[in-house]
Amino acid sequence: MNNKILMDKIIDDNKRMVVTYDQYNWIVKFGSANWNASTFRRKADHWYFMNFESLLSKVYRLMLRYNMRSLDYGDVLEAISETERQIAEIGKELDKKLGVQYGCR
Repeated sequence: MNNKILMDKIIDDNKRMVVTYDQYNWIVKFGSANWNASTFRRKADHWYFMNFESLLSKVYRLMLRYNMRSLDYGDVLEAISETERQIAEIGKELDKKLGVQYGCR
């Protein structure tokens, strides 16, 4: 299987997110930034998606959960704004790399 890495990003110095794709799926891997390459490949959480919208919605939920410090009103609003900023960053980075346009699948 020939995986192509689209994005390899370290989040807050302790989590690593890798977005790749193969012939049929978008693949998201999420795990510790302290693991070496082989450990990350084996132990990171893997999710497979058939379309780009599903990938971004899963990453949004994942990052919102990661950014949530408490259920205090201010912390929730801060987590939502931080997650939206990170998702926009990820989307722009993938758009530059792939040249994804409206209507493309």
